[in-house]
Amino acid sequence: MNILYCGDDGIIDGLTISLLSLVENTSKSLHIYILTMRYKDNEKEYHPLMQDSINELEKILKIKNAKSFIKLLDITDIAITSLPSANLDTRFTPYCMLRLYADMISELPSKILYLDTDVVALKDPSELYDIDNTNYELVGSLDYYGSHFFKRKLYRKDYLNSGVLLLNLDLIRDTKLFYKARKRCQKRKMFLPDQTALNILSRKKLIVPRKFNEQKKLYEDTVFRHFTTTFKFWPKVST
Repeated sequence: MNILYCGDDGIIDGLTISLLSLVENTSKSLHIYILTMRYKDNEKEYHPLMQDSINELEKILKIKNAKSFIKLLDITDIAITSLPSANLDTRFTPYCMLRLYADMISELPSKILYLDTDVVALKDPSELYDIDNTNYELVGSLDYYGSHFFKRKLYRKDYLNSGVLLLNLDLIRDTKLFYKARKRCQKRKMFLPDQTALNILSRKKLIVPRKFNEQKKLYEDTVFRHFTTTFKFWPKVST
């Protein structure tokens, strides 16, 4: 099972929890790929994940299945030439958009499941991973809030949450989806930039049930619980 994460050295706690949840819920070998980079803006310097931390996590994976591994890929040289310049002053760092460079990384397998590091597995993820995605760039669940407000057709929800996505990188290369999304993030400021770009540009996506990316609360059939920002409206609006 091929899994993709992205981030700097600040994701290590979330990454550890997410990986442990995968180990707990599947006996299959886990081929983990992590995209990282070095980046500095006017206010802060960000540091890539270090191999020492990854080596410790890999030891944990191999206890369950000796064929599991983690491969850390520093893509600074690739990403720095096409940073999402129109969206660098948002609350999202460029690391949130590293997944958009996956089509440029030859080491990545074509079929790979992207996970945010605030996603926890509660059941075997094979049910999602084993979906035939031959004809789809993206396989994912609707965004809990965004699907109500952002849609191409008035009466059909189609706005995906990008925190759990089964990717077909070969097809994405053919359609140039990620290339187009990177260009859009460079030129146009957007709310939730990479997620919005993917939803606007993707023409070949499969929507699967919310149990594969549950963003609100836990249900008996939940496969992945995504601890993204949620809202309460009573007695007052709060996050």
